[in-house]
Amino acid sequence: MRLSREADSSEPPDDAERVEPGLRDGLIGSAIGFVLIYAGSLFQNWMFRWPLMALGVLFVVVMTGFVGVLLWQRMAPRLVPILNKSRGHIRHDPQLGALTRDVRAQCWVAAVPRGDRNVEFVIEGTNEPDRRLLAKARTLLADFDTLERRVAEYIAREAQEPSEDPELRAEMVALRISAVKLWLSDLPDKATIVLEGPDEDRYWSCVWERGELSDLDFD
Repeated sequence: MRLSREADSSEPPDDAERVEPGLRDGLIGSAIGFVLIYAGSLFQNWMFRWPLMALGVLFVVVMTGFVGVLLWQRMAPRLVPILNKSRGHIRHDPQLGALTRDVRAQCWVAAVPRGDRNVEFVIEGTNEPDRRLLAKARTLLADFDTLERRVAEYIAREAQEPSEDPELRAEMVALRISAVKLWLSDLPDKATIVLEGPDEDRYWSCVWERGELSDLDFD
């Protein structure tokens, strides 16, 4: 009988847990850098003085930057909302809740809780969310259950098309609203509805216009 070599192997698995350096390690590294700089300054001979001090400076720069990154990662979830509010990047709406400004996209985003998920309302606007679009978002949210039901019925009809393959049909019937996007170019009665499904890499959307749904498609 041959014994399996794998059974007798004492080598650790390739995916053994690695210990990530933390804040304490960064502080220790910075302290070592300062010690090296101080120790280098004690030498009179430049052949020892400058290389040692340069190594110390390198330790200080790298480790201080590492500590800064770790501190930002820990504090960002609490600091970013405060900074956004102080810079005028948050507005509060009685129905939509907090609207956060996206400067690059020139829009405002509200994440509205709906059951087990958040549905985003994206409203175009630069310094302020456009009032007309804001009013439309409130109207859609006030009757969101009806909108969601009509979207589900529309998708179910589209999924029954003979041209749809079974796998895609199964994905379609599982779609649900993840965002409602309102742009100035779509005034007065048009919106883009973004849908999410089992495939996270597929971007589904349809168009709501004057109460009718159309143009179901994906990228």
